Amino acid sequence: MPASPPCHFLAIEDDENDAFLVKRAFIKSSRPVTAFICRNVPEAKAYLSCAGMYADEERFPRSDVIISDLHMPGGDGLELLVWVRDQPELQKIPFIIMTGSSNQVEQHQILERGATKVVQKPPTIPELTKLIDHFADEWCAPGSFPATESSEWAPPSARP
Repeated sequence: MPASPPCHFLAIEDDENDAFLVKRAFIKSSRPVTAFICRNVPEAKAYLSCAGMYADEERFPRSDVIISDLHMPGGDGLELLVWVRDQPELQKIPFIIMTGSSNQVEQHQILERGATKVVQKPPTIPELTKLIDHFADEWCAPGSFPATESSEWAPPSARP
């Protein structure tokens, strides 16, 4: 039986140091994952739209999971989340917002706008790697959320 293809993550992170941590965490993951890191919302939209240089799906595969920073200059994770949920071909992709904020009201609002999860940004590579492994187990295992045709994404307020 052939091995299943790796789970592909799209990560959006504007901070150079945090982007380095994210890249290292994916490299250290024990799961079959790949990742592409966009540095801002316009770049992420181009990637997800397969526009311009991102039209080559062999080099830039479809994302199985999106992880975005919340606060970024020139567009934030919430703006990207709303845009993704408005795109029929992207609506089912799990979308995780990582934030340094512990504001519960803000986190609740993000979930109401369609985020699959809101998590605190882990401060270390091992903690971030563990989180990535958890996301891969949750959404990328055979029969898990994005691969299941009958799965329909719905905002938390509309879920049973």
